[in-house]
Amino acid sequence: MNKLQFMRKYSFDENDSINPLLAKWNNIARNKRPIIGNELKSTVCQSGKTAQIWIQSDACRFSKLGACTCCDYFQGQPDVDQVNAFVSALSQMDPSSNTIVLNTCGSVLDKSELKTETLVLIIDEIAKTNVSTVVLETHLNTITEEILKILLPYKNILDIYFEIGIETLNRDINQFILNKLPFDRNINRVIGLIHSYGFRVTGNVMTGFPFLDYASQVLDSVTTIRTLLDTGIDFIVLFPINIKKYTFMYDLYDNGFYKVVNGRILIDILTHFSQEELEYINVGWYGEPRIDIPGYKSDDMIVPYYCEKCYKQMMQLWLDYNCAWEGSEREQILSNMKAIVCSCNYDQLITTHKVEIDFDSLDKAYQHFYSSTDMEE
Repeated sequence: MNKLQFMRKYSFDENDSINPLLAKWNNIARNKRPIIGNELKSTVCQSGKTAQIWIQSDACRFSKLGACTCCDYFQGQPDVDQVNAFVSALSQMDPSSNTIVLNTCGSVLDKSELKTETLVLIIDEIAKTNVSTVVLETHLNTITEEILKILLPYKNILDIYFEIGIETLNRDINQFILNKLPFDRNINRVIGLIHSYGFRVTGNVMTGFPFLDYASQVLDSVTTIRTLLDTGIDFIVLFPINIKKYTFMYDLYDNGFYKVVNGRILIDILTHFSQEELEYINVGWYGEPRIDIPGYKSDDMIVPYYCEKCYKQMMQLWLDYNCAWEGSEREQILSNMKAIVCSCNYDQLITTHKVEIDFDSLDKAYQHFYSSTDMEE
């Protein structure tokens, strides 16, 4: 089956902004997720001098629409005192921290999750600390000139980044697998807008999508990263898919349509870039799951695969990679990784020149969920 046949079978159009079937199946999974109680208003995850602070909020509005088949940033409640929750988190942060990454249950700049006046109060609290860099994780469509003007007075106090989840710029993957609004139409404009106010942009790139062979998975991420670098994005965070419960991606895995990502795919992607380019590409979510949310268990997130022989070495080397600033040092670390001999280290011949979806396998998955959800109804 080719793309055109697949689209005709399921009545898709090239201009569709959301996939109604994926939205339906994703919402079936999302409706089962627990609601976080008021006993947990915030969390802190410390990594070196970076503190990732999560504040409870209402669920992501894109999540409620059934978008983003791989994401689950939890279902919180909208009545939490978020300023006090943040202040409490600050007290748990390592006082030597120089960077704070701020998260909600979706987008920090979404007013339904975090009111603008609340965000300003939180930034005021950060300004009282020794922190010099703030990263605001948010959806591309929430970044407006209005919010940039509000944050402009802090520019001389803090280095502010907007971290946006691009995942992939491949329209077919977005439409038929990920169900995420395509960014190719407005990403240049938004990056330019952010830069015009003197702020910076980090783009998250995801790898390991189902229904692509290994070569296509690698090529998709390489193409996305290179395109983003060419647009002038400041940094990239590359990460493999973590299969999260209460998502359609988990249901694909649970029904045998998807396998756990081999963590070594990150190496095969990064070796496509020069020393200079590597200085702008970090990696994330490559190791143990970080689940400390009530109602969730550690095995509700399935992390990338490494064998027992290489796991500890790889975790240390990825940490070393992120801590290294020189591209030459990062390149050497990647070489050290490739030299580790183990059962999950095998040569993959990357010969494809085009990202290709296996529409036959994708059709089988669609048919399975189409039939099973019809039976439930």
